Amino acid sequence: MNRTSAAHIIHENWDPGPDPLDTSAVAWVDAVPVRDHLFHLSTHSGVPWWVILDHAGWPRRLARRMGIGPVPRRVPQALADALSAIDVIDLGRPTPVAA
Repeated sequence: MNRTSAAHIIHENWDPGPDPLDTSAVAWVDAVPVRDHLFHLSTHSGVPWWVILDHAGWPRRLARRMGIGPVPRRVPQALADALSAIDVIDLGRPTPVAA
């Protein structure tokens, strides 16, 4: 009877996935137009910029830099897309509450 240890099975099948520190697979865009769009949304909707970025799913540290800190040179494409999907009209609509 051939016995295989659990540690051996786990080691054989273990997939560490992508390296979270490897940014080579991330698409980047220039941050200045993204910041301009953010302030356009905030100005025309009356919603604070930090609320808009929170709604778009931005990490708070990066959101703070976009709003009041030195603007980064670039931001991840996925975050820029999440922000560009928000419209001034959408910000004026109440959020539906689940029953």
